[in-house]
Amino acid sequence: MKQYEYKFRKTINFFASFPGFFIPIGIFAYTIKDIQIITLFVLTLISLAIIQLCIKFAIPTSRPQNYHPDEIILHTSMHNSFPSNHASGSFLLFFFAYGFLPHLTIRFGLFAIAASLARIYLRKHHPRDILWSIIISLIIYEIAKTIFLYLPL
Repeated sequence: MKQYEYKFRKTINFFASFPGFFIPIGIFAYTIKDIQIITLFVLTLISLAIIQLCIKFAIPTSRPQNYHPDEIILHTSMHNSFPSNHASGSFLLFFFAYGFLPHLTIRFGLFAIAASLARIYLRKHHPRDILWSIIISLIIYEIAKTIFLYLPL
């Protein structure tokens, strides 16, 4: 039974990691086929990552109990829990799909929810980290959308 649990955790870990995040980004970029929107998304994602990094340094929070750093596929030196970069990125992708690809909104929404729940299941984030990450992503998305609508790129 332990062997199956380990394989399941490895599968969930891959899904909730950055390689599992880039597959939906590729689908988004392939489907949208508009270089301005893709550029806006990439610049917004980079901005979000920088803002998240600043927040992680400003508000250090510990990971949930029973956190196992040895199970991480890509180990980083940052062990702060708040905010969740994975949840923020996947929900930013969901917000972009909602704004620019409404017919795929449900699929990207399910991906964002699944990735966020996987982060909680793997004990890498508290539910509050996920909630605040969604709020941060929404704010960043609204700022990016406003810039896109009112400033020519």
